[in-house]
This record gives sequence, structure tokens and C-alpha cells, in this order.
Amino acid sequence: MTTTDRWEFWPGWFAGRSALWITVLAVYGALYARTASWGWLGFDDYSLISTNPNLGHGWSSVAWALTDVRFLGRWMPLGWLPVALGGTALQLHLLVLILGALLCALVAEMYRQFSPGVFALPFALLFVASPLRLEAFGSIVGYLYTLTAIFGVLAVLDRRTRWRAVLWLLCALLTYPQAAGFLLVGAWCWRGSRASWVLLGSLAAMMMLQYWLRVRMGWLPMQHHWALLPWTLGHEFVSLVMPIVTVPIFPPVYYPLEWLGFAVMAALLFWRPRILAVCLILILPTLAAAVSEPFAFCARYSTFMSIAAFGLLAAALNPSSRRWIALPVVALAAMWAFGNITDDGLAHGRYGAERRALAEAKLLGVTISSPVPQVDK
Repeated sequence: MTTTDRWEFWPGWFAGRSALWITVLAVYGALYARTASWGWLGFDDYSLISTNPNLGHGWSSVAWALTDVRFLGRWMPLGWLPVALGGTALQLHLLVLILGALLCALVAEMYRQFSPGVFALPFALLFVASPLRLEAFGSIVGYLYTLTAIFGVLAVLDRRTRWRAVLWLLCALLTYPQAAGFLLVGAWCWRGSRASWVLLGSLAAMMMLQYWLRVRMGWLPMQHHWALLPWTLGHEFVSLVMPIVTVPIFPPVYYPLEWLGFAVMAALLFWRPRILAVCLILILPTLAAAVSEPFAFCARYSTFMSIAAFGLLAAALNPSSRRWIALPVVALAAMWAFGNITDDGLAHGRYGAERRALAEAKLLGVTISSPVPQVDK
């Protein structure tokens, strides 16, 4: 068998949707099925889900999910609906597992469409195996970010049916306002069309509503710290290549490794400016809100940017002369998977999440027991 034949075997075997999905979902299951045995993890799980007095009351909770603007100072009806009826930690972890599996399958399909052949699988595995995914796939509250990303990816897959894609983007915005970047990308791609104006108008309406809820109603004062924005950008981009570097919290601080993030941005600017542009558009609304509130959003938010960055890289590297790059990408995914699946590895697993919850609660001036209570597992 020649070298060319060996290279042709891989894309021929994995180019089909079934083989790609089976491989990606098998890796996803190996990494995250263990989370079904976990209880409530992290400060958000405890404060937003397990002790939320508005959940678990039947239709009254559904009505609350669709109309509430006070609990978090934001309107996110589709975000609350999946957990409106409540549930045990086990039930909600299973919900997160199912949503995570759906997202991984959709991401793999998107990569297959953009990069048919050898690069769809390696970069899909890179997305699944990154230790940063544990923020979204491991904690119960991660369903919020996963569901938002699902709607965003569905919009990409439905891009040729423009108004259905617009509907998916609006669903993403109604799931969590940090989906604003998805709408900006859609408006940019369809600039000059009625769909673009619908997206921009919807985004402007949500921005005005959010400002009224969070500032005018006194939920949160506006405290701009724009000087911190460049450093949070550095963290977001360095997380693509070094997921052991977490985004700082409460408040952002300087880390020398952020310079690596700036180097990644500079390389993309000269090599593939479109990749840099899409990533920036996706995350700038989130980072701007983080700077003004003021804290940097945690690594779970890199889910949106990772989907775009890895997919665009797969498409950019697809020419046959660069097929050898697939092997080190798979090796990197395997290394990340090993760090992800060990409790003392890069993602720190269940007990690391509990320690992080205690640290976050202390910074917020909230006292909770140690470890985080495991309620109705």
C-alpha cells in the first residue's frame, strides 16, 4: 500500500456521516458518561438549580420560565424551560449528557460539510476532548451553554434555508443573551438582506431590555473596566491551544501566558483573518458584558468560539498537501482526553469543581458548606 493509499483510507472510511458520528459520540461517552454519577457541582449548580425556589412546580414553573426577568436580571425563556420542572441531580446530569451528545454530533456534521475528508474527524475530536468542555458537559448548569450552542450550530447547518436559520439564531438569543455573537455573525454573513436587519433589530431590542433590567431596575450597576478587555481576549485565544490556562475570575488579572494568546491572534490575522474576525465577533459581546459587570466569564464560554475556530481551521487546512497535520491533531486530542478524564488532570473533575465553587462563593461573599451539598442525587 502506498503512502497515498494509506491517506485515502482514512477519509474514505470516516467521510460518511454514520462513521463520523459513531466515533465522535463514542469518545464523548467515554469522557463524560461518568458525570451521571456526580451530584450538584459548582456554585452555579447549587445557587441557580438545586436551591432555585421557582423550579419544580409544574405549569407554574413553566410560566415562570417564560416570563421571569428578576431572578438573574435577564430574560431567557428558552434557557429556563429545560429545567422548569426540576429534577434530581442524576436526572439533570442525564439531560446535560443528552444535550452534549447532540451538540457533538451537530458539530461533527458541520465540520463534515465544511471540510469533507480527512480533517472533519480530528477537529471534531479536538472540540470534544478539550478539557474546557467539562465546564459545559460536566456541570448541570452547563445545559444552558450547550443548548445555546446547539441552536447556533443548527443555524449554520440550515444556512441555505435563511429564515429557518434566522429562527434558530433567535432561539439561541432567547436561551441565553450571550448568543449575541451568533446573531452578529449571521447579520454579517447576510449583510444587506432583510434577514440581517431582523437579526440586528432583535439584538438591539434584547440589548435595550437587558440594560433596563440590569441597570434601570437596579439589579446591577454598570461598572465599565474596558482596560481589562485586551487581557480577557488574550485568555480566550490562548485557551484554544493551551486549555490548562483558565480564564481568570473576579476580577481579571494579568498572566504572562496571555502573550501567547496575542501571538495566536497575530498569526491568525496574517494567515486567516476571517477566522480571527469570526471568533472576535462571536465573543466580543460576551467579553464586553463581562468587563462591564465586572468579571471575566469562565472557560465554559469558550465553547462558542471553539466550535467556530476548530471548524474554520479544519476548512483552511483541508488541501490534500497538508493531510499530515491530521495526525498531530489527533495526538493532541488524545492528550487532552487523558487530561480531561482524570480527576487530577487538566479539568480537575468533580472535586476540582467543588473547590472552585468554594473559591467563587468566597469571592462573592457567600458562605456555603464544603463540599458543595449533593442534593437529591
